Amino acid sequence: MKPELNSEIKNSTILITGGLGFIGQNLAKTLITDFNCKVRIVDDCSNSAQQVHLNLPGESELYTYSILDFDKFFPLLNEVEYIFHLACVQMSRSSEIPFHDMNVNAGGTLGILEYLRNNRSGNFKKFIYSSSSSVYGNSKELPMNENTPVSILSQYAGSKLLGENYTILYNKKYGIPTTVLRLSNVYGLRQFASVSVCGVIGKFIENAICGKSVSIYGNGEQTRDYTFIDDVIDAAIIASVHPDSDGDIFNVSTNKETSVNEIISIMKGYFPELTMQHLPERDIDCVKHRRIDYKKIRDKLGWKPRIHLEEGVYRTISCFKNHLYKTASL
Repeated sequence: MKPELNSEIKNSTILITGGLGFIGQNLAKTLITDFNCKVRIVDDCSNSAQQVHLNLPGESELYTYSILDFDKFFPLLNEVEYIFHLACVQMSRSSEIPFHDMNVNAGGTLGILEYLRNNRSGNFKKFIYSSSSSVYGNSKELPMNENTPVSILSQYAGSKLLGENYTILYNKKYGIPTTVLRLSNVYGLRQFASVSVCGVIGKFIENAICGKSVSIYGNGEQTRDYTFIDDVIDAAIIASVHPDSDGDIFNVSTNKETSVNEIISIMKGYFPELTMQHLPERDIDCVKHRRIDYKKIRDKLGWKPRIHLEEGVYRTISCFKNHLYKTASL
């Protein structure tokens, strides 16, 4: 990130929905530590734990509200300069509670945007919506870019796409400064399986450290584009301050696909005794291959991923070991 852009967000008042989740807590930590921001966190703890707030540095405000509790939530939007909207129903639960999934992922987004349309202060600068590469579905086009046709294969992807559409609509129709980020299989520090809904790398690492086997659904040849958390946080902050991000959609990814079996191979370098159990494919594993192009965000905003998968896995293992050791000592 360019130094002159860095300074734009320093000392700002920030609101993060879903701020106790995996991505949210890493974003809050960076904004507080590196940019001296005042951070308001809104999280109903459905995907997280309230004690996460105790581990954040400096001063931050925590509100354990649902973003659908508008009477309590909307006043928190006043006087903030940036909103990072991460709150959502996770993919693994979306099909079980489809109406709640739609209400949170799409309706909650619409609620924020409608409030900003009618109550936006002069200090407000940007609304950043976190979407997902799941909107591309099982596309045969690799790598998938922002012009790849969407293909909705889950309730989660459907509600996320609707949230995207509202975010862009309110920019084009009402002039609200917004940006959409399509994140791709984020992993890394603080993605603890015991705290929140967790991705495959986090689950594998925690199981390996605890001496448990890891579960492979199907043949393990399904691929994803895994993006390290630090790179995702950098992209979110760049998108929040860069003038060329307004009213646009960007992939945040590595343009590299890695199979589950390749992840196992990397992990065996650290856990030679790691064992696997093979299970039938699940409905949520309907996407066979995913590789996401990040050329647009590189060319327009100057962002690119810095952490290769091998380094990211090493950093994540170190973080997990430290966390589990501290937990065991309590």
